[in-house]
Amino acid sequence: VVRAHTGGIDLDGALARLSDMEPLYLRAANEFMKVIPTVMVKFRQSLEADRKQATLQMHTLKGNAALLGALALAEITGKLEALCLAGVSMDEIAAQMAQLERTLQATHIDLRAVITQLEGAAQKAADVPAGSDASASTGTATPASCDNSGASMHTRLKALATMLSNSDLEALSLFAELRAQLPAQLQGQLDPLDGALQNLELEEAHLHLLDLICKLEQLGKAGDA
Repeated sequence: VVRAHTGGIDLDGALARLSDMEPLYLRAANEFMKVIPTVMVKFRQSLEADRKQATLQMHTLKGNAALLGALALAEITGKLEALCLAGVSMDEIAAQMAQLERTLQATHIDLRAVITQLEGAAQKAADVPAGSDASASTGTATPASCDNSGASMHTRLKALATMLSNSDLEALSLFAELRAQLPAQLQGQLDPLDGALQNLELEEAHLHLLDLICKLEQLGKAGDA
């Protein structure tokens, strides 16, 4: 299914990053809608109290906005992250605040439109009688062909763990990419992690992932023996 830009949201690109999992996108988008109204107050407070925290806030917002296809918001938060990292004056950062606020407001409107669109499509799909062609496609995706070495996988899973510990929604995209590349012995043990991610229970997902990393390390040691 080809989807056009919806307002300022690149929905096609966002869904591609999430392996076309619309329910997962909807959950992430609805959670982000709760965050948007709090951004300006929290950012101003962080700027005054802790520049490092302000930098992290913009970094996380940039990643989450990019994941959801909110490209304008990803751009302005990336710019503010860079300014915070550079240690520029408050005046230089303040000059970007009006644009940040406008972009947040526009993103909130555009994201609401996307959510309404996807929820409507999901409702129509739910109304299709069971057994019809529209509900018959349940194939399994073919694993991607890329570097699947133990060391590389371990490094990427560690990066995923860092994202989860920072409540970074980009973790959803990385997990969708890595899942098919994990060893066959671990595929049957991914359901708890997958379920926690789908429900945006990131702390629980982090614990499941740490357990998975331990099991991967054990597999590596067994292979070396």
